[in-house]
Parts: sequence; C-alpha cells; structure tokens
Amino acid sequence: MNIGNYLLVTILIILQSSCMENKSREDLLAGDNYKYWLYSNSDKRSMTKFIYYFDRTGKWIVFSRSVNGEIFKYKASDLLLIPSWSFINDSIVEIGGAHYSIIDLNDSIFKYVDKNQTVQSLLHVPDSLMPINFRKKYSDE
Repeated sequence: MNIGNYLLVTILIILQSSCMENKSREDLLAGDNYKYWLYSNSDKRSMTKFIYYFDRTGKWIVFSRSVNGEIFKYKASDLLLIPSWSFINDSIVEIGGAHYSIIDLNDSIFKYVDKNQTVQSLLHVPDSLMPINFRKKYSDE
C-alpha cells in the first residue's frame, strides 16, 4: 500500500469514527422514551424474573415475570421502592433512592456495583420481546 492510499484509508476511518453517534448516558439507559432491562439474577434457581423500566422523565419501575410468563408491577411487602432514577455524576446512578457505581453501560448491558460491592447486571429487553401492552411508555393510569 502506498502512502497516498494509507493516508486516504486513515482519513476515512477518522471521519467514520467522528460521525458515529455518541449516545448520552440517558439515551443508553432510557432510550428515546423508555427501555426495559432484565435483571440478571445471580440465583439461577429463582423462578421469578425482574424487569426494570427506565424512562426519560426519571421514572423507574420494577416488574415481576412469573413462571407462566405473566408480567405485573412488583409490589415489595418489606421495602419501599422509590420510583425514580437519575445520574449523580459520570460514574454514579441513583435508582430507587440508592446510589450505585456504574461499571458498564451500553445499548445492551448495564452493570453496576451495589453498596455490598456485588456486581449487578441488567440486560436490555427489546420491545419485540415484551408483551404488546408493555410496548409503550408506562403510565400508572
């Protein structure tokens, strides 16, 4: 490869990478309007799966998916879930009133560390995998 071709390829790579869409943390976590995330429970024996909902207004909701696939809003009997989220800074997110250190946040995975230094993982759930009545911005009404 001669120097001219090398420079051309280098310039094209630089232009392509500079034109790539840089998504904000809010875009990654809540999408354009909302996003659903599957809580990847470390206890594989657990039959109940949790799905977290984050929207652009700062609403956070926990849903539970039963063994038969039914999804419903989770109601914890022994704790109060504050239905909000926000970024405190580049490395800390507040979810439900608790602060978590962000390890990784991209379009498909969200990893963070809780106060016990346990790594928690959320996997993005595309709308196509959610029941039709959940493929919209969630409203309490």
